[in-house]
Amino acid sequence: MVLKSVLKKNDHFITSSYEHPAILKVAQDLENKGINVTYVKPNENGIVNINDIENAINDSTKLISIMYVNNEIGTINPIKQISELCNRKNILFHTDAVQCIGKIPFNLSDYNIDFCSIAAHKFYGPKSIGALYIKNGKTINPLFIGGGQEKGIRPGTENIALIAGMCEALKIAYNKMDENLNHIKNMEKLLINELDKLNINYKINGKSRLPGLLNITFFDIEGQTLLMNLDMMGIAISYGSACSSGSSKPSPALINIGINENVAKNSVRISIGKFINEDNILNLANSIKTLMPHKKNKEVENIG
Repeated sequence: MVLKSVLKKNDHFITSSYEHPAILKVAQDLENKGINVTYVKPNENGIVNINDIENAINDSTKLISIMYVNNEIGTINPIKQISELCNRKNILFHTDAVQCIGKIPFNLSDYNIDFCSIAAHKFYGPKSIGALYIKNGKTINPLFIGGGQEKGIRPGTENIALIAGMCEALKIAYNKMDENLNHIKNMEKLLINELDKLNINYKINGKSRLPGLLNITFFDIEGQTLLMNLDMMGIAISYGSACSSGSSKPSPALINIGINENVAKNSVRISIGKFINEDNILNLANSIKTLMPHKKNKEVENIG
């Protein structure tokens, strides 16, 4: 809604190359309509560098959209600084905050954000409901015409039950944020300790991450193989983003931070939520260990 409303032919739009498809697919469509798009790459740590954004700005730059937290790697971008840059340059700023809302402290009044997107299911609310924050004084045009609902921005009778569920879930998430964060951090630490204890060959991708969202490369097994076998054991992990489930292609987000294709194919996303307990973590670590290929003893190989 924001991108298609704000950007017109010959405008310049800046976003990152590892955004969610909700941004990237729209950006690609806008390019076909005469809008110039610059895709800023994240660095090797999975963070979008504010200097790269500033260097990409030109006289036609109308809108910048950078995700707060990457949905595949969990890395946290410097949104406050980026929003301040946009404010100084008189450029509109949108952030996809879906992955962080309700998980880490975030007060919109502390930021110069013009538009912010959130989705309820990420903070234990109902699916198929979300919200778009529009700063006072900013306006967008509706994608659809036909009713006066939502101040004329989106026609159609609102789903009050889902809206109420979203608001209640967000209230609970903020009231329990410290408790949930501590628990999730402890579970993440336990998982890492167990992987080390079991001598599993792994690497966590990205730095400055959202607690509980781990993109891990297991060097001894392909990600799809690990995912399918864990699934048969009743354990759900992800290979790439949820939107690309079923795809065997390596994560574009990992490719964008400079990880080669073979390593990316061995990488999975493990998400730890507030309901995960110690038994779940121990079961996960032990299950991963059992799925690792057994390496032959070198002495036995030599004798053979």
